[in-house]
Amino acid sequence: MRVVFGILSSNNTAEAIQQIIDAIGSNHIVIIHHDFSKQPDFQVTGDNVHILEDYSITGWGAWTLVEAVIKLMEQALQMPEWDYFQLFSDTCLPIRPIQEFEHYLATEKPDANISCFSFSEQPDLLLTHGFRAFSAKGTYGFSFLRKIAYLSNNMRGMDGYRMLEALTIPLYTNDDKLMVKLFAVKLPNFLFRLAMKGIGFNHPFRGNTQAYVGSQFFGCSKEVCQQIQDWMETNKDLVEKIKTQVAIPDEFFFQTVIGNLNLPNRKTTNHLVNFFDSKTRHGNEFELSDADRLNDSGKFFARKFSKDPQDPMRLQTIKRI
Repeated sequence: MRVVFGILSSNNTAEAIQQIIDAIGSNHIVIIHHDFSKQPDFQVTGDNVHILEDYSITGWGAWTLVEAVIKLMEQALQMPEWDYFQLFSDTCLPIRPIQEFEHYLATEKPDANISCFSFSEQPDLLLTHGFRAFSAKGTYGFSFLRKIAYLSNNMRGMDGYRMLEALTIPLYTNDDKLMVKLFAVKLPNFLFRLAMKGIGFNHPFRGNTQAYVGSQFFGCSKEVCQQIQDWMETNKDLVEKIKTQVAIPDEFFFQTVIGNLNLPNRKTTNHLVNFFDSKTRHGNEFELSDADRLNDSGKFFARKFSKDPQDPMRLQTIKRI
C-alpha cells in the first residue's frame, strides 16, 4: 500500500517538516503545500518530496485552508501508483511505525478515516458548532446565534473539556439546574434547530445535503479523492456557498462532502488530536506526560506537537517509531 502524505506548511516549519519526511520514509509520496508568502526561503529534501508551486495564502479559519487541501489532492490525483491520501500539518507526527499503517490499509481497506458527525447524530454539537454552520457569516443571524451560544456557554459553567473523537467539547457544571437547563440548553437548542431547518436563517445545508463537522485532518482512498473532486464539480453552487457563508470551513467542508458520499467503509480518524483551548484559541501541544496517552490511543498519527525540532516530546516520539 502506497500513501500520499499531503502536508500543510506555513511559517518556520522547514525543520519540523523535514523530520516528518524522514519519519515517513522514502517508500511513500510527500506533497507539501507551503505558503511562501510567510516563509520565502522554505527548503526540504527528499526524492519522494514534491512542493506545490501554485500555493494559496493561508489564514486560520479561512477558506484558503480548504483550498490548499484541494490543491494537494488535485496534485496527488495526477500521480500514478498510490492507494491512500493522508493529510498532515506541520504539527502532526506519526506515533506508530508507518509499516503498521500500511498493514492497516491493506487489511481494513477503509474508504476514509475522518472525524465526521452530523448534527442529527450528535445534537450536543448544535450549541458548540451550530452557529457557524446554520447562519451565514457576516449576517445578523450569525451574530444572534453566536451570542446565544456564548450566553449558553457562560450560564452552563464550562469546566474543562472532553473529546468526541477529534473534536473538543466543553464540560459543564450547571446543567442539572432547572433554570440553566431551560434557558441555556432547551431554548437555545430550539432556536438552533429552527436555524438548521432554514427557518429565519440562511445557510448552505438545504435539501439533501446534510451538514457534518469534525477535525480537518483526515485520510481517504484514491477512489474517494476522485469522488470528492466529482462531488465538487457537480455541486459548484453549494461549494461556493460553503466558501462564502461558513465560518471556519475547514471543520465542515471535507466532513460534509465525505459524509454525504455515504461510503460503505468509512472509519474514524487516524489522528489523536489534543484538546483545543477555547480561551487561548489554540490547540494544546503534547508534553512528555502525554506519552502513555499516545501509546494507548490506537491511532497512527497525532497532533498537536511543538514545531520546535528540538522539543523533547517531538524527539521522543520520532525516536520511538
